[in-house]
Amino acid sequence: MLPLLAHQGGWDEILMFVAPIALAFFVIRALERRGKAAADDQDEGSQNTSP
Repeated sequence: MLPLLAHQGGWDEILMFVAPIALAFFVIRALERRGKAAADDQDEGSQNTSP
């Protein structure tokens, strides 16, 4: 396992940099979709209860 983590020409450093950024991107994207869906549901609920 240790030789795998040794310097491999840069791909391992790139992966250690890109992986957290990609994870954060997908988490933020999922939270935005969830928030938008909740806002849409709330808007539909307020339209149905108006007299």
